[in-house]
Amino acid sequence: MEVGPRMYFLVSGLLYPAALGAALVWTVSALHARVFLESASPNGWSLCMAAWFIGYHCLQFSRLMVRHYDLGKGYTRRAFVSDLVDCLTLLLGFAGLRFLNEPIPSEQVWVVYLALLGVPLSAVIAHPLRMMKGPRGLLVLGMLLVCLLGIDYFKLGFLLPLFKPEVTHWVLLVAMFSMLWAFYHRVYRFEP
Repeated sequence: MEVGPRMYFLVSGLLYPAALGAALVWTVSALHARVFLESASPNGWSLCMAAWFIGYHCLQFSRLMVRHYDLGKGYTRRAFVSDLVDCLTLLLGFAGLRFLNEPIPSEQVWVVYLALLGVPLSAVIAHPLRMMKGPRGLLVLGMLLVCLLGIDYFKLGFLLPLFKPEVTHWVLLVAMFSMLWAFYHRVYRFEP
């Protein structure tokens, strides 16, 4: 069921640009602190995670603009709720990174991975489970695994004896960037 142009303009003209703008402001201030003030925080992992969040949401925003360029024609309730979850994921992720406060303590990194659960949730909301076949289904499953491994490792501690935290951070981040690349090259470019 379509929600009409009003909801489309709310998301495409206000929510996505506001969330991405806030993310860019946080990232620029964090880069300024890191490069010019030579601060130890934020660390490289936090900056790379910020780049991932921004890259993912830029892809989602451009996808929204391309798919519904005709004044929101075909913009459904599912798409609207999915976009709300995406914007919330971005804001919660950056709140978890704590760029505007003191550096994120290692025992609170799981909050960022918890916020990342919004990515597979958004995909499941936008596309019913019967459409989760092929590359899209694998990407959703991959993001779900990354989130759960991050939460387990940094909150529950079952995998803690296996790897050092720094190694786990970077392995999960490389997996996320790989999935972002795959999303762009296998799903985003070929969808109508």
